[in-house]
Amino acid sequence: MYADNRVAATAQYASPLLTSADVTPDVRRGLEQLVEQAAAGQLPDVQRSVASTRMSVLPWHQDLRTARDRYRSYATHRLAVLRAGATHIDALRTPHPELVAELAAVRVALSAAGASPRQVRTAVG
Repeated sequence: MYADNRVAATAQYASPLLTSADVTPDVRRGLEQLVEQAAAGQLPDVQRSVASTRMSVLPWHQDLRTARDRYRSYATHRLAVLRAGATHIDALRTPHPELVAELAAVRVALSAAGASPRQVRTAVG
């Protein structure tokens, strides 16, 4: 979540100039690179998050396994978006409603696995 917020904040900061007709191409590209660098800077944290889902879950903990699998899918997808955005800003400008749906499914799965609302917020925002 922090990664998404950091990239969004950087994009919001640069947005007025990215769309301004008064900005030179060099300045516009520099601002795009600022946003891309914000995405690139978040890659290690999100990669660690994906790696953390490689733990095994005992067969009788189906709810926990479902939560893990949904989080792995969400985090892997988010990592792909950040990787793409680290090289081209358009990947970050494109809406990704499927990420929102995946995150909602993660929250439901964590709750079903016994996580409290506070634990869910701590885990995924």
